[in-house]
Formats: sequence, structure tokens, C-alpha cells
Amino acid sequence: MPGLLDDIRTNPLIPGRKVIVVPDTNLFQSKETMPEIIDRIRERLAGNPLRAGEDFMGILSQAGLTLQDLVAGGWKSISQTEGLKIMSPEAWEEREAWLPKVIEICASRQLPPHAGADESQGLINALLQGMPRDTHLILSAGSVDRRKRLYKAISEVGRIVYYPKPKGQTRQLQSLIEAGRGLLTAAGREMAPRAWEVLGNRVGFDLQAAKFALEKVINYATGKKITEQDVEEVVGDDAEATLFDLVGATWERNLGRALVILDDLLYRINHMQVLSFFAREIRLMLQAKDIEKLIGGKYSPAMDYPRFQSAIYPMIKAGESPKGKGSIMLAGQHPYVVYNCLRNAGRFRREELIGLLDYLLEIDVSLKTTGKDPRLMLESFIIRVATGRAGSRGE
Repeated sequence: MPGLLDDIRTNPLIPGRKVIVVPDTNLFQSKETMPEIIDRIRERLAGNPLRAGEDFMGILSQAGLTLQDLVAGGWKSISQTEGLKIMSPEAWEEREAWLPKVIEICASRQLPPHAGADESQGLINALLQGMPRDTHLILSAGSVDRRKRLYKAISEVGRIVYYPKPKGQTRQLQSLIEAGRGLLTAAGREMAPRAWEVLGNRVGFDLQAAKFALEKVINYATGKKITEQDVEEVVGDDAEATLFDLVGATWERNLGRALVILDDLLYRINHMQVLSFFAREIRLMLQAKDIEKLIGGKYSPAMDYPRFQSAIYPMIKAGESPKGKGSIMLAGQHPYVVYNCLRNAGRFRREELIGLLDYLLEIDVSLKTTGKDPRLMLESFIIRVATGRAGSRGE
């Protein structure tokens, strides 16, 4: 909270409108909102376990509990009367399926507890006294207790916009289907009912994540009707799939998404695996630069995947060189991998790719010879790409 108040009071370096955004804040949470938050935690466990754990840590103090109370089977001592005060009857009945998992996530990742005291009074005072000229504050929250003093203060001096979320898995699934219908129609595909359920379970009914995953399924599946097997093969919580998501967001210069994925990924795999995967992808993109010469002007980055697969990929396969021992040849990869690699390579000049590869080598040497933080080093690489400094040398 002190940091937010400082942001509000500090004048911008460049005169003009200043917008401060605080996404998914817990400032409006209370004991009354805990059942709703726990339902959201259960939904997120499969698709976003880190976020589920952070949400869980956020409600422990409100429930009068600590993580130490719950580990090593301590959660079993919670009585039904106590449990139903903080969670829905459905969550209580299914507690053995989800509660030990979220406790393990919090303990293994050593997630910090959230402050238990209400820290909103300073913000209330700032709002009632009046925001600085041309400064705008936007708060978003998944759960809101309208009796909170902060909510009442905002209703007096600002504007509250409510976006209701569908209740229950049936309505959530329907929202997911409606959100993805346009993608399927444009691709001339259909989706089996069970496949929708599998997709929702894999991504936690998060609409943005589901649409991103659905695009991958559409591109990989071969039949007109997408089956649950198609979804299971493409969408998963495995580290390799997340690595592909990371490099995809990085090459697209989507800095925010890339840093979020990296943060989650480093809880699951060693930083050297991330470094090696980036290096592998850059080497493949350098091969893509050679393939661009082979196919000449017949290929365009704007080309859709079906046309690429039918008209361009056969040309690439025909010109494929024999594989050397231990080599990874781009032409031997799945057509969609080649398609994406060519599109990504089009965002960089060959000199930039070589510069990035050199920078990864510098990071590799630094990590093996110094005590530098691997997370910060990898973040610096992603920021270098996202800010368009791909070809510059490391500092």
C-alpha cells in the first residue's frame, strides 16, 4: 500500500495524463468473499497453480489460519462448522481433492503470507482528499465486499463498473464455448462436447488462456471435428508446453506475458533448461533464415497455416539436407513448428539473432562463474528482445 500511495503522489516525468492500474487487488476481500475466492482457487489449480497458491495465501489471515496450521495433514483438523464459514458446501465436500494440492503448492514454493490488517485507510484518505490533477487510478478485483469502507469511498468520488462472472461450471463452460466459437467457425472446425470440458479443465476456464490454447489445437488437429484426444495431446500443464508459450510471447515482444510465464516456469524447472531452450529456438530461427532463401518470394509471413502446409512445406522437405549426428534440423520438425519458426524469424535480422545467441552465451558464462540471480539474467534477456535491442551486446 505505501508503494501505491507514493505512485499516486509522485508527479510524472512527462507532463500529461497518468494512469495507475492495480490488477486483481485483494483490498476488497473479507470473510464474506472467501467462499467465492476458494471456488476460484479450485478452478485455477490445473491451469495456473502459482496464482491459485497466491490467492490461497491471501485469505489465510482472514480465516484466522497460517500455512503452518495446515501442512503435514493439519488441514484435517478443520471442523465442518469452521470449514463452512470460509468455503461453499461443494468445496467442503471435495476438500480432499483440492486442499492438499494447494497447500503443497504454497509450501513447496515458499509463498509469503499476506498482511492480515486492513491497509486501505491510507488510500481512502487519498481518494477523499482528491487525486492529483490528471492522475487516474484503476483497481480491478475478482471478489468484492461492498460493505468495505474503500468500496464506499470509491462509489462517492469515482466510478464502479461491475462485470458479473458466470456461477457454476455449466455456465463457465458455456462462456468458454461462446468465446471460442468464432475461432472454430473461421477455421471451419467443430468441437466435441467432451473436448470443451477437457479444454476448460486444462486451462481452468480462463477465457484468455483457453482462446490461446484453442488456437494451438485448431492448428495441430487434422480432422474437421476436434476430439478430446486432440486437446489432451496439445494442451497440458507440462513444462515443455510452457516453454513454447514463453518463447512465443518473447518473440512477439509481449513483455508482460513473457515475464509472468517465466516466473511460473522457474518454480518447476531449472533455469539452465530455459536458457538452453531459448538457444535452441534461436538456432532454429537461423536455419529459418536459410530456408527463406530456398523458398524465395513464394512465402509470406502473412500466409495462413493451411496454405503454408500445402504449398510451402513440401518445398522445404524436398530441399532438406541429411541430418548430421546430434543436429536438430528445422525442416524435420512438425509443419506447424516450421511455420511458426519462419514467422518468428521474420521479426529479426540475422545479425540480431546472432547477437541474441551471443548474449545467451554471456548469460551462460555468468551463471556458471558468478553468483548472479538466474531469474534477473533471464528477465534481462526477455526485456532486451521486447524493447527491440536484440542485436546489442550485453552490458
